[in-house]
Amino acid sequence: MIKRLSAVDLAVSDLRAAVDTLQRNFGLKLDRTNGDVEAVLSIGGAAIRLITSSQASTRPASGSEGMVGLWLEAQDVAAVTASLARAGFGELRLKVEPGRRVLEVAPAGPGEPWLFIFDRHV
Repeated sequence: MIKRLSAVDLAVSDLRAAVDTLQRNFGLKLDRTNGDVEAVLSIGGAAIRLITSSQASTRPASGSEGMVGLWLEAQDVAAVTASLARAGFGELRLKVEPGRRVLEVAPAGPGEPWLFIFDRHV
């Protein structure tokens, strides 16, 4: 059902320092930035998206920094949606974006990350 890990969204308090640390310590490549609010680094076939804490839609349990989103690619997001609904997951929202369908699974509690599962069927 799930094909691959696509991206991890991390809230950080200092974007430039976080980028520098990931590049220096792990040799990650900076793919793109959006001013002082977002940076995307590649790791294998996946991405780490750094978002300033003030821009994150949810806050990690630890406060200002931590994981706020996990992105998974699926073969068929409709099948994943049905499976999660049968398993009793709460709020599931399916939306269509250009080039993909995205299932948004709301955090179970405060400070927990969003889960985004998408496919490329439109």
